[in-house]
Amino acid sequence: MLSSGAHRTAPWLGRFAPPRPLRSQGAFFLDATRELSSGLPRVVVSCAPGRDVDLQRAALLDLEHAHRSILHPRIAPVVDRGEANDLPFLAFACDAEIDLSTLLREARRVGLRPLHPQADGFILGLRQALQAAHGAPGGPFCLRDLAYGNVLFNRQGQHWLLGFGHNVVTRDEQALPLAGEPIFRAPEVVFGGDPSPSGDFVALILMMRSMLSVVSLAPAVGSSGSSAR
Repeated sequence: MLSSGAHRTAPWLGRFAPPRPLRSQGAFFLDATRELSSGLPRVVVSCAPGRDVDLQRAALLDLEHAHRSILHPRIAPVVDRGEANDLPFLAFACDAEIDLSTLLREARRVGLRPLHPQADGFILGLRQALQAAHGAPGGPFCLRDLAYGNVLFNRQGQHWLLGFGHNVVTRDEQALPLAGEPIFRAPEVVFGGDPSPSGDFVALILMMRSMLSVVSLAPAVGSSGSSAR
């Protein structure tokens, strides 16, 4: 006879509740979950199977080092690391459930247009997070590229940046750029140059401009933009 727990799902990666995918392409996957031992929410970066695991492991070590070195409320902190089925993973103390890409898509679907002050405050928070990463001990730590998937949100609207050290959202295990979604980067990065703080800020400006179509601009801002054409 089967015991009452025979059909229960085994813990994901040996310690987590079943994951809710945030991102599942490229060499690295991002999932929202909870740690079974504590019940605390986590975002887990795990490695896609069938890739170069040595390079994946090195990339996650760089990601971990950067996120442990940067102290800022908008940068997701690493709280655990491990391996399951010979593939490494990192766990972040973060209760995010969607990324900016999903948020923008849903905003367009329902016709929601955030007010200009709200959008401006959001971009200011990201800029301050980048400044913290660039000034952290052992840095500067740069994203190199910026994609909507680098920005994670919880249900209350709190958001985090993830991807310093090795941008697992925009790059594979060889640090080659991914295709298939909007990725914002400075011209020097496009042509193979090294990442830099100034390049990160250019990427942020480019991302900000890409979101203007879903923001309800203040009349003065809209009129000044029209006169500048």
